[in-house]
Amino acid sequence: MLVVAINTSATTVDWILTELLRHPHVMKKIHKELEQVVDLERVVEESDLESLKYLDMVVKEGMRLHSVLPLSQCEAMEDCVVDGFRIRKGSRITINNYAIQRDPNVWSEPEKFLPERFVGSNIDVRGRNFQFLPFSAGRRSCPAV
Repeated sequence: MLVVAINTSATTVDWILTELLRHPHVMKKIHKELEQVVDLERVVEESDLESLKYLDMVVKEGMRLHSVLPLSQCEAMEDCVVDGFRIRKGSRITINNYAIQRDPNVWSEPEKFLPERFVGSNIDVRGRNFQFLPFSAGRRSCPAV
């Protein structure tokens, strides 16, 4: 499990850095925010993260656009009907995270890297918002949450 956690984290960072190289104006905004919040004279601490709003948006957008888990699974907790299909309790359900996080009905210009789409949004990374599932099906399936 440790190898899986390290690999997915490293892949996420790689994709975010790739997007920063593709979008230097975004990197400049992050640099400016770090300069204002942290002063660039010290290391960023966990207590600083709440104040680094733009960095948070960049990380979320990187995770949305480049999901390291394109598919995830969960189990139906009770019998239900979804879009006319009967699903029995205990059925394994595969969720297409890739399609959800690039759905044009939910995300405007879903193929573009636009951190600003998270301005004023209460969408978090913990799996509470079905349109954004960077850690699979939430805290019970991913040790990172």
